[in-house]
Amino acid sequence: MITADYFTELVYQNFNFLVGKYNFNYVDTTESPRQIFVNYRKSELMVIIKYSHTNQYVEVSIYKDVPVIAPPEYQLKTGVMLLELIKQKNQLFDYHSIMPPMISLEESVKHTSSLLENYGGSLLSGDK
Repeated sequence: MITADYFTELVYQNFNFLVGKYNFNYVDTTESPRQIFVNYRKSELMVIIKYSHTNQYVEVSIYKDVPVIAPPEYQLKTGVMLLELIKQKNQLFDYHSIMPPMISLEESVKHTSSLLENYGGSLLSGDK
């Protein structure tokens, strides 16, 4: 079973561009019995990197206009998933091919971080 600490460390190692290049801050890691969420925030932008134990799936979402309601709760209304950003430019991309169990979780997180940087840059910088 993948632990929250292990997934957080993988995310920290591979998504370090969020902090270094885009000035996000790591907020926290939360988990439920089925999922782990690693949360980054910059102003009213939020990036959530999720791992689903049930589906063995890594998912990234970017939310904008996120006011803090009562920490750690947020209103997440305006968001886009990484898969949507990819499909806008490459409809033939097979996202499932980079998900566990097709490849290791470590490789999946690495590929996902690269895709976020390539396809989500304008959102992460606050340009869109």
